[in-house]
Amino acid sequence: MTILRLHRPNLAGFRRVHIAAIVAAAILLAAALIAGAAWRSAGDVDVGTPPPAAVSLSADERSYYDDIAPRLREIAAQARVLADLGAQRSRDLLTVQRGQTRLGTLLDEIDEHHAAHGVPDRFRDAGLAYREGAARAREGMAEAQAGFRRFDWDRVGRATAVFETGTQALERAVEAMDRAVEAAPRPSSSARSCTESPTRGRSSNACPDTAGAVRWVS
Repeated sequence: MTILRLHRPNLAGFRRVHIAAIVAAAILLAAALIAGAAWRSAGDVDVGTPPPAAVSLSADERSYYDDIAPRLREIAAQARVLADLGAQRSRDLLTVQRGQTRLGTLLDEIDEHHAAHGVPDRFRDAGLAYREGAARAREGMAEAQAGFRRFDWDRVGRATAVFETGTQALERAVEAMDRAVEAAPRPSSSARSCTESPTRGRSSNACPDTAGAVRWVS
């Protein structure tokens, strides 16, 4: 007579698989929450609104202002968030990467506009400050990324200082853009004397002469 032997299920193995599935689900959930937080932090930057022009603008000036001013404000605001994260030595790489990606996209958009259309004379100071800030910001981001890849926090710290310099220049660009459309332009908070010579090479600051033309400080 054949005797059937019933095997008891391997409950220990089942429990291990069940626990592993729960752990994996928890990890995926945590990753999704972190990614969502990074997405929100990059998108919730306080950008502000460009002031309405209080002076008459030509068609080219109006087109430039309407297209560039909002982007420039977002660039400066996004750069400030990233600069502050760097100063705090944040290692939230998802948030930093998301912010850097957005900042890089905006910088590319303005560069493409400048290459295609140039910068109206009215916004010359803003364009110069932007060019300086964009170069330093890109340099700082590239150095920070290289430091992150190698876990070289000293290099990241040096990159943060470079990026801060770029951020300040971008903030000056926003100030210059706002001044350019004011009825009675206020002096720049960072403007230096027109009689002061640059430490080397040509100065990036332009000073108006008595006739209102733009001349370079020598």
